[in-house]
Amino acid sequence: MIVLLVAVFIVSLLFIYSMNKLYFRQSKEMQENDLPENNVNQPVTLPNAQNQVDAVRNRMNEIQNDYNKKLNEASPEK
Repeated sequence: MIVLLVAVFIVSLLFIYSMNKLYFRQSKEMQENDLPENNVNQPVTLPNAQNQVDAVRNRMNEIQNDYNKKLNEASPEK
């Protein structure tokens, strides 16, 4: 019984560790891509949920537009 409890405890610690590592990796990627981390990490309430979605959608559109602009600049003119 004790071995089972210790095994469950170890598995739960590994799960918590992996979730924290994933969260910090995503936070780092958001900072590298200049995404508004503070806007996304605010608690979700009905008034600001749509604002958060709009902010992320607008930023993703900006990133896509920049990418398309770079592709157009890099393609050879005919």
